[in-house]
Amino acid sequence: MTANVQALLQPLKDRLAAATEGPWEPMRAGMLGTRVVRVDGEWEGIIPPEFIKFVTPAMRSYDNAVFIAAAPTDQAKLIAAIEGVLELHQSEHKNLIGPYCTECVSPIDGGAELYPCNTVRALTQALGGDTA
Repeated sequence: MTANVQALLQPLKDRLAAATEGPWEPMRAGMLGTRVVRVDGEWEGIIPPEFIKFVTPAMRSYDNAVFIAAAPTDQAKLIAAIEGVLELHQSEHKNLIGPYCTECVSPIDGGAELYPCNTVRALTQALGGDTA
């Protein structure tokens, strides 16, 4: 199951690695107050004037620019947090019954919880994987 979570994380890691490196920051620019995102003085994602009429006010929102600017950093932090949790919740074979989680304790009897534990199942489900 950990391998499944790692496989689900890989596309996120690939997109993050392929993105233009930061720092990213929101900028207000243009006569119409168009909001864009800037990278190290290089403008990224400028909307050509001929397309501005197709841009809705929501797309020009400064809050959206702040969100987009923070996305690479936020995504890196979230991936690191998930990988940290997975480091704690590993599969270990203690007997012939099956693998157990190295971190979790069963709420029923205080013994080790079968693997994948609820934590790993929740991560898998949140990332769009099969928890069956």
